[in-house]
Amino acid sequence: VIATGVAMPVVSLGTGGGDVGNRSVVRGAVRDWLLVAGGRGIDTAADYDNEDLVGDALADAAAAGVQREEIFLTTKQPGPLGYDATLASLEASLGRLRTTWVDLFLVHFPDPANATTPAEARQLRQDTWRAMEHLRASGKARAVGVSNFEVTHLKDVLDVATVVPAVNQVLFNPVKADMELLAFCDRWGITLEAWSPLGGHDSRHGEVLNLPLMRRVAAAHGVSTAQVALRWALQHGIVLTAGTTNPAHMSTNLDLWDFRLTDDEVAAISALTPPRGRSAPGALLRGGAGLGSGARV
Repeated sequence: VIATGVAMPVVSLGTGGGDVGNRSVVRGAVRDWLLVAGGRGIDTAADYDNEDLVGDALADAAAAGVQREEIFLTTKQPGPLGYDATLASLEASLGRLRTTWVDLFLVHFPDPANATTPAEARQLRQDTWRAMEHLRASGKARAVGVSNFEVTHLKDVLDVATVVPAVNQVLFNPVKADMELLAFCDRWGITLEAWSPLGGHDSRHGEVLNLPLMRRVAAAHGVSTAQVALRWALQHGIVLTAGTTNPAHMSTNLDLWDFRLTDDEVAAISALTPPRGRSAPGALLRGGAGLGSGARV
């Protein structure tokens, strides 16, 4: 549960990076996620340039008997746009998605494109958040949150918020884990959502999944190293968005409940993040070139 009356699936299909980030495959991937694997969470964004294709897949699913009310749909606006532009941004996304509401609406990046001073950036973040609260009250977004926000950006929002962000979607995996940010979000009741939970954001996907520690833990539980990485995040209280076009991998990503990592295993995997390896999520480049196994930043 990420907000009053709003339950979010623990695993969503990311559509912004890797093979699933290609426009030619998005519709089929979302359809397979919903109709073959049985997933129900979908993550998209205005910046991914595929909301129209996600809308097509939603229509396909409805024709096959999976109705919009059964699906948890997340989209994002590019950044802090200001009050009026934020309202317009969601209207545009709803039109492309061909739906009257989203379940979660996020501010994709913390830094405004047109701010010239830190004070102006802070003001735009705060004005944008007021608009997000209005959209939540209107019912056009059942829950609202942020993405790639560091603690300092969250504090700007919290200074004016009457509704705490439900979610902060950030890069989080065994080799890029910002535990200080996780602790801050936990204190405020903000759910952390991991994009690129298998480490594919910087071509380290194979490295993460082939680490000797990950292979040993996977063998001990009779599961894949991908399942170990996802289960590790879940045991930190994190929800996930992971992208794939492979229905078998989709099913594996959902099959996380028949095993549990020991405390020692969780601690050992957490130690894979170097002391200086906690990337500032807001500093990541837009566009997500080379991403895999998760939503584009």
